[in-house]
Amino acid sequence: QTAAEVPVRTRRGDLRTSPRDIQASWIRSVEARVAPGEPTFVFPWASGLYFYAGVSNTTSFEILKPIVQHTPAQVARARRELEAAPPRYVFDHWAMYVRSFRWGLPGAPGADWPREWP
Repeated sequence: QTAAEVPVRTRRGDLRTSPRDIQASWIRSVEARVAPGEPTFVFPWASGLYFYAGVSNTTSFEILKPIVQHTPAQVARARRELEAAPPRYVFDHWAMYVRSFRWGLPGAPGADWPREWP
């Protein structure tokens, strides 16, 4: 561990990262809402959240990037999977990322941040 690293406790163990790492904030937010092993969905990407938060993916797609990486048929399949077993939470990774920078982060999100989603 260097002076620039801090431990972040996750359901999978400690993660060593920068104190201003926005990923750690996202892990904490997912863990606060989703029970261990509970299905959820992170759109379009951030598959590491499933692992560190100890939750499962409702779909068979670890990431889902319509047009850029996935075909309309694959997107339709993901939609069917979400409709068949809707998770309590769907996390919009892109919106989390944009909000982090809008608020002058990276770093821990502001107090109002988690209330904005899902």
